[in-house]
Amino acid sequence: MSDDQQNFDNNQPGNAPGNDAQSAPQNQPMAQSNQEADPAQGQVPFDTQAPTQSYAGNDGSYMGGNDGSQFNQGAQENYGTGQVPFADVKEHEQEAKKKTIAIIVAIIAVIAIVAALLVWKPWGVKRADYEEAVHATRLLEEQKATINEYIGKLYKGDKSSSSQDADKLKQAVNKLDKMTKDFGSLKAVKDSAVKDKYQAYSDKEQSYKTYVEGLIDSAPAYAKAEKACGDTSKLTDSDSEDYIEQLNTFIGSCKTGLEQAAKVPNKTISEYTSQAGKVMGKLQDVMKQMTDLINNLNASNANDSLTKMEDLQKEASKLERETPDFNEFNAKLDKEKEKATPEDSLQDLMDTLNARLAQK
Repeated sequence: MSDDQQNFDNNQPGNAPGNDAQSAPQNQPMAQSNQEADPAQGQVPFDTQAPTQSYAGNDGSYMGGNDGSQFNQGAQENYGTGQVPFADVKEHEQEAKKKTIAIIVAIIAVIAIVAALLVWKPWGVKRADYEEAVHATRLLEEQKATINEYIGKLYKGDKSSSSQDADKLKQAVNKLDKMTKDFGSLKAVKDSAVKDKYQAYSDKEQSYKTYVEGLIDSAPAYAKAEKACGDTSKLTDSDSEDYIEQLNTFIGSCKTGLEQAAKVPNKTISEYTSQAGKVMGKLQDVMKQMTDLINNLNASNANDSLTKMEDLQKEASKLERETPDFNEFNAKLDKEKEKATPEDSLQDLMDTLNARLAQK
């Protein structure tokens, strides 16, 4: 063997310096493991078909994949213990999935309850609610009749109305107002049609309350004027010497009473008494002139005095025609009451409630 050939053999891997020729066969199994496996034996090549992976170990260390990258120390330890990567993560995912399913079931249950409520409508208006409201309207109607009765007593025209009559009327109208407000809390008012009719009635009832309160406040002054202008018991026979004086006193008292009554809040009463008061003022002036003629009558002025007396008599007759008609006054009061009363709106409310009952 030549020297060149000997040097070439010594440079081969199996004959590296410090190794003898016997160590070469020990490297053959490693070389064989990198060769392609035999499919017939069910062997799979390690680095040609295994998927490349990289993942964190259970201690958070980085583990290399099958592509030849190195495992760090922590990953090698976890890998050696047989622990499954992502075990904790998968456990949390399963727990989250269970909670999600529970939430979905709860939502479905709530939806079912809501759907049942929408069909059943426990908050809806029932027949009994409409019946309760109908009964309440009848009570309102009865209370209004009571108020009309007390108004009649307060303005009964026999000069005997009192503060007690006014108090009873005030209590009656306040009770009606409370009953009207209480009606608004009834369940039947949740019905939009009923609510609209109730609101119309409620507004009208407030106007009616204002009207009745005006009558109450007007009653005392009107009663005094009525008594002053209607009480002729103190007037004696016209042939009496005191008759002219008594008549002047009567006219003066009536005029004063009418002027006070003209200041009351009720417009119809105010207008009537104001007009009547002006007539009484003119009549008072006529009576003063007649009194002066009578007191100064003598033979020299008798003819002139009689002529003036005839003129004053004509003027008094004219004033009588200017006096406002009492029947017309009463008719205006009735019209005012009819305009203020909530009777029509209350009837509309009752009709709507009865129609709803007929549908149940």
